[in-house]
Amino acid sequence: PPPAAPTPPPPGAYPPPPGAYPPPAGAYPPPAAGYGQPLVAPQGADIGQAFSYGWTKLWQNAGAFIVASLIYVVGFAVIVGVFWTVLFAGAMATSQLNSDGTYSSTSAGFSAVGSLSSGLFILVIVLLGYLVQAGFIRGALEVTYGRPVAIGDFFKFTDFGRIVVAALVTGIIVGIGSALCYLPGIVAAFFLQFVLFFVIDKGMAVGDALRASFNLAKNNVGPAVLLLLVVYVIQAIGSALCGIGLIVALPLGYLVSAYMYRKLLNEPVAP
Repeated sequence: PPPAAPTPPPPGAYPPPPGAYPPPAGAYPPPAAGYGQPLVAPQGADIGQAFSYGWTKLWQNAGAFIVASLIYVVGFAVIVGVFWTVLFAGAMATSQLNSDGTYSSTSAGFSAVGSLSSGLFILVIVLLGYLVQAGFIRGALEVTYGRPVAIGDFFKFTDFGRIVVAALVTGIIVGIGSALCYLPGIVAAFFLQFVLFFVIDKGMAVGDALRASFNLAKNNVGPAVLLLLVVYVIQAIGSALCGIGLIVALPLGYLVSAYMYRKLLNEPVAP
């Protein structure tokens, strides 16, 4: 008799695969680096290019930047002038002229009140200074994204609470450092120079912004040091010109900083 047919495979058995699966097209790209992670040769993070960019963009948007700067500078001058006028008038009202031509206070309490008022005034000025900084940072970032800039952009504080807290924390840290023989204050200013940028640009919480700024400066020491020095020189020259130079120096410094901040993050900057 003919041989029996081969036994069929059990029902439900899977047939052999028609062929091996093709190899993967390639490994997935590595995740993007977090803020402040070590960066390899940031493209274009050059302080000379940053200054040139800031100078060009300042005059291309002079209407918004110069007017906003003028408002800030004049406003500060008025506030400071009013405070010292009131303080001086109060001191004269509680003083008497002695026979030797000197003045002496007739109110022991005024000295304490004057000291307290001066302390509060300094705190207010520091806070207002950081709000001005936040306004210029917002305007400068708009330029780096290629967006049109209006005067109103410098007075928008959509994250007002977060900006105030970040400003106070930064100011306190730098202030304490400056009181400790000044050098620690410079170090603190170096590591915290990008805090408000992260708060305004990335919407970070204050603690996260502090860490991101620290890491970005730490991992880019050379460019960050040059940035701090260049901005300081710009502001010093502006202040030396009877304060009038600040009308140009203030926006220029923040445009340079905004350019470097985004380049250090390897982000594209609008030409």
